[in-house]
Amino acid sequence: MRILRNLKAIYAQQQAWDKVLIALNRMLLIAPDSAAELRDRGELHERLECFRAALEDFRQYLRLQPRASDAFDIRRRLVELDARAARLN
Repeated sequence: MRILRNLKAIYAQQQAWDKVLIALNRMLLIAPDSAAELRDRGELHERLECFRAALEDFRQYLRLQPRASDAFDIRRRLVELDARAARLN
């Protein structure tokens, strides 16, 4: 996990979002209930305009961390993402 976290940080600094996503996916294979990585992948999916994937990640994050310090912000983002995803249909 430490190596993958380092890679994630390096790729994010380089704005190599596809590689960040690969690192996050591998991290979640190792630790599928890692709330922080789910939140980060949700943010990345949102950045990449993969709204349904972002919704799924954020919802799982809130299931794992319902009282997280950023829970209010994530819930607000869920409402916005849900609307954006609905417009794609």
